[in-house]
Amino acid sequence: MLGLEFTDQSHAAAPGIAAVSANGMRGHVISGYLLHAHRVRTFPTASAADTLRFEPSLDLADADIERLRLARKVRCVVLRGQDEQALLGGAAG
Repeated sequence: MLGLEFTDQSHAAAPGIAAVSANGMRGHVISGYLLHAHRVRTFPTASAADTLRFEPSLDLADADIERLRLARKVRCVVLRGQDEQALLGGAAG
């Protein structure tokens, strides 16, 4: 199992990203983004809402690993670029 913790974005330049972070929903929004944009299913841990857990199945194929690697990279680009539309979809703006 792998856990990824996300830093606080409550002071982000993008108001939607800042609001999601301030409301403690960052992990849920990021997991929704990963599912809808990259078909990667994950969810925040029960004890830390800003940490997503990844538990690969035994039959994980190389293509699945590559899709996860790309999704994690793109997600970082989206957050770094404060791209509310990509992260929040129709809820942005």
